[in-house]
Amino acid sequence: MRQFKMKNAYGVEYNLMSQNSFLHAPEGLGWGTEPTVERIGESYIVTDSQEVQPATSGEIVFSDYKEYQNFLDFAQVGGLVLCYKPLDKWLNLKCEIYIDKSEIKRESKRLICPVEFLGLSYWYEELEYQTPTHTGGTGKTYPYKYPYTYGSSENSVFNLKLSLPSYFKLEIMGECKNPEWRCIQNDKIVAKGIINAHISSTHKMVVNTDPAHMEIAEYTKNNEFVQSLYGMSDFTTQRIFTLPKGECTFIVLAQGIQAPKAFLEVYKHV
Repeated sequence: MRQFKMKNAYGVEYNLMSQNSFLHAPEGLGWGTEPTVERIGESYIVTDSQEVQPATSGEIVFSDYKEYQNFLDFAQVGGLVLCYKPLDKWLNLKCEIYIDKSEIKRESKRLICPVEFLGLSYWYEELEYQTPTHTGGTGKTYPYKYPYTYGSSENSVFNLKLSLPSYFKLEIMGECKNPEWRCIQNDKIVAKGIINAHISSTHKMVVNTDPAHMEIAEYTKNNEFVQSLYGMSDFTTQRIFTLPKGECTFIVLAQGIQAPKAFLEVYKHV
């Protein structure tokens, strides 16, 4: 059975499959393109093709007005993500919503509200990778939920396979100096970033390439913002980039330490 839920900017989840709130008759869950065509003689050729902005709609069936208000309190936080599980994987859509309040129906004794989810991203699968907590190893592969490879004593290596170009969020834990990240494909460095900064043992550096949340910044390990690190960039490097389609290798390095502990979150478009 397919499942639905939502998440907000605080990481709170709202269940859309419960007796108190149920997403009914959802539409617009698919994917499509809008081609531009040009006539050449007696034929037409596609000169450009753009993905259609996702737009999902349906009805949320609430048990009562109190549950409707609970949903509004949840949604007004912002940073909303609609989560959809058709089979065994959660797919995600960053979105804004419009919900039309109605009245409780006498026959159903439920509050049925039409809702629209306007996509601010494409549907994506969220993949998470992390380096092991220890700092030894010589290329051993570890069987985590999403596989990663722990590289040599001076770097951390993630092997990726993506169906479409994808954004990523990278967290590099302190203590480290001048952290660097590289994307390698076909034995060539296709993009990299370097920050000329010292990250203390109680802090971390965050690189987010999603245009809606783009940043290079320093945070405490409790996720409190400290400062932007963009001005400390090595401006000869790309720093903010998308991971390419196909197989690629993502490497994290830092000066003076063995294999910085890192977390990599990839927004795999589907």
